[in-house]
Amino acid sequence: MTIDTEVGQRVRQVVEALAPMQDQSADDSARLVEDLGYHSLLLLELAFTVEEEFGLEPLDESRAGSIVVVGDLVAYVEAAVRERQ
Repeated sequence: MTIDTEVGQRVRQVVEALAPMQDQSADDSARLVEDLGYHSLLLLELAFTVEEEFGLEPLDESRAGSIVVVGDLVAYVEAAVRERQ
């Protein structure tokens, strides 16, 4: 299993654990707001949790605005982890 696979799986687990709509799968095409029920406060909690879990710098507003689906978040975290190594 590659580091990206492990990171992606962990990101999906965090997204599912915090999602208000627990009956929805956090696959890469799932929209954070529309499909999983995230709202602004929960999106902040998700960002803080992911930052802490992976030791990332805080997301800037422009980057955060481009994260719409789970796959966007997975790609962001995988890239940040690779950069750090």
